[in-house]
Amino acid sequence: MSSHSPRSILVTGASTGIGNDITHTLAATGHPVFATARKERDLDALRAIENMTPVQLTCVTSSRFRRRWKEVSNGTISGLGPPIG
Repeated sequence: MSSHSPRSILVTGASTGIGNDITHTLAATGHPVFATARKERDLDALRAIENMTPVQLTCVTSSRFRRRWKEVSNGTISGLGPPIG
């Protein structure tokens, strides 16, 4: 493994199904994961996982998603490093 820090990864739909499986796998391998979910109980479950930062997101409109993505990529959600190229 290289000596640089692992990249932060944003996973949408992390509360169930394949999104949840991907989230757990990435976090378990040491990647800082930003995991989106809509419901507070799902966010609480994500908070219990090491290397995980839950992000509340409901993709009702593309503008809402773009605004939330900007927060994540600008590092205004705590724990996120600088954007990656």
